[in-house]
Amino acid sequence: MVAWESLLEQDALLLMEISPGVLSYQEQPEEISYWEGQAICAYVPDLRVSLCNETSVLVEVKPSPEFERPVVKAKYRQIAQHLQEQGENFLILTDREIRQEPQFSNLRQLLYWYSHAPENLPSAKEVAAKLGGREGFRN
Repeated sequence: MVAWESLLEQDALLLMEISPGVLSYQEQPEEISYWEGQAICAYVPDLRVSLCNETSVLVEVKPSPEFERPVVKAKYRQIAQHLQEQGENFLILTDREIRQEPQFSNLRQLLYWYSHAPENLPSAKEVAAKLGGREGFRN
């Protein structure tokens, strides 16, 4: 179970859940302090994603119209610069990347089957027994 604060964050978690390159993810993993002018500010990323290549990336999820505001752009530019100086990978995901079609619809279907797998699948022996009488399926 992972907490999310918006439907867009929930949709981003779908990407993480289904991606074969993602080993694990954690919501709001840590508080990061950075300088904004003369003031020190605190920032909490939405996710830390651990990848198969043994790296991790901090992820911020935001609606794309929010990044049209100059104040928001400047804030995340400052955060990105700070994280780069600290050797952290940082990625901003917007609804444009998260809800890109047909990928998004396909992932939703995959997640349904991923979480609703049939419970009583036959064993390999049962399948072999049923197919044993057919040509090409003999033991």
